[in-house]
Amino acid sequence: MKKTMDEFRAAWPQLSPAGDTCRVPARDLPLVAAWWREAGARLADAFALADPGSPRDYLVRYVFEAPPDAFVTMESPVTGTPPAYPAVSLHLHAADWFEREIYEMYGVLPEGHPALGGFVLHRQGEGGPFPLRKDFARSTPLPGASCVSHPHQAQGRGVFEMPLGPVYAGVAESIHFTLTSIGEEVFWVVPQLFFKHRGLEKAGEDIPLERVLQMVRRISGIGAVSESLAFCQAVETAAGTEVPPRGLFLRSLLAELERIYNHVGNLADICESTSLGVGAAQGFVLRERLLRLNCLLSGSRYLMNAIGFGGVLRDPGPERISLMRDTLRALAGDFRRWIAALLATDSFLDRLQNIGVLDSGAAANLGATGPVGRASGIDRDWRRDHVYAAYGRLEFRVPVESEGDGLARLKVRAAEVEESLALVEQLVSSLPGGPPQNPRPPELAPGAAASGYCEGPRGAVLHWISAGEDNRLWRLRLRPPSLLNWHTFPQATEGCAFQDFPIILASFGLSLAESDR
Repeated sequence: MKKTMDEFRAAWPQLSPAGDTCRVPARDLPLVAAWWREAGARLADAFALADPGSPRDYLVRYVFEAPPDAFVTMESPVTGTPPAYPAVSLHLHAADWFEREIYEMYGVLPEGHPALGGFVLHRQGEGGPFPLRKDFARSTPLPGASCVSHPHQAQGRGVFEMPLGPVYAGVAESIHFTLTSIGEEVFWVVPQLFFKHRGLEKAGEDIPLERVLQMVRRISGIGAVSESLAFCQAVETAAGTEVPPRGLFLRSLLAELERIYNHVGNLADICESTSLGVGAAQGFVLRERLLRLNCLLSGSRYLMNAIGFGGVLRDPGPERISLMRDTLRALAGDFRRWIAALLATDSFLDRLQNIGVLDSGAAANLGATGPVGRASGIDRDWRRDHVYAAYGRLEFRVPVESEGDGLARLKVRAAEVEESLALVEQLVSSLPGGPPQNPRPPELAPGAAASGYCEGPRGAVLHWISAGEDNRLWRLRLRPPSLLNWHTFPQATEGCAFQDFPIILASFGLSLAESDR
């Protein structure tokens, strides 16, 4: 990282970067972003905020994950009526959805972006409302969602547009797909998200930190540990709060338990999508055993109230940890037999091989993360690459496949379950004594800012906070992994058959609740 930053200083001496954040004139932002892309960095996030020094003006921040183990942030002041800057997405496609959010949330215009409006707020007009602006009251009603989507004009003999959703049977979340096809072949899919967008970034401003944490835990019911861990780490970094060693180990333990039950559940969903009923039932039985274990350890089947500021809220103690160890050892054997049976079922493999291919170039260009990225050859895992909690003291392998199809995504998740089971054994064997939590509440100085991150079951989770007065937040930024992977999903559906679409969707393992934050 030092060499890379030195090279940046040499290439852009007029910018005088301080540390890992650099103020960049808005006109130079696309060129600087292209420089970091060519240096091997990947765009991790982009968002806007009101300029604390000039509330009528704005800042846009582009955060890059720079190899081998650092983050660099390009920050640009944006002024004018309307406030505008050159769109980075014209040079860096991973910025596309971020810039659409920036426009709809703040009214900051990325000039040249070809598809602004109708993204998060389906019926937003050109004049707003812009709900993350400081003068927007939380009680103000927003325009309702729309099920009418015309992403492009599909024309030609035999061309057909099929709307799907946003209401489905069962417990499926709300999303609208427009599938454009000729006969059985779907040559493009446009997803429309945010039917249940909750405005959590706005809701997190100017309220007590404990209430923000309660909200963050519920971004996604199946991501409570990863979301709360990223947020707590951001607050702890900004406040200088130390987490005791036992708390760090227990955080990693809980994170691995969350990864295991999520991956097992997703593998069962893949079985269900291919109509392999017996395989799906076996997977859901394993998942239920894991959820009951979670409840025994934390009081919550989904580990909902496990992570707190300064550590963990509940120490399971030696008796429960011993029972957990015995339970996982027995479950590991059943899991391996289940996976072996799936990989020996030709009719199942035929539904996954060469289906939903996301090649490595598209995965890198669009910012794929987690198992979706690793199944397409993206060898990145923030547990290893940006060490946090107890991961610096553990040995583990990051499974990577290169085919980028549905089978590769299944293999990555199955291998990650094995690694997580081994990590749990390491954590339990070397679990230090002492308190699980620092009892001192975090105190944020006005203007303090920091990032928190972790590798969740679906990929990299990144939160950023900036403190205001009275130990409350001026700005809360939540960047979940599914937001990145939804951006890649249409690429994998290109050329698929209608009957393969639900299988591809299941193999991605995406969460709408994460994106509807």
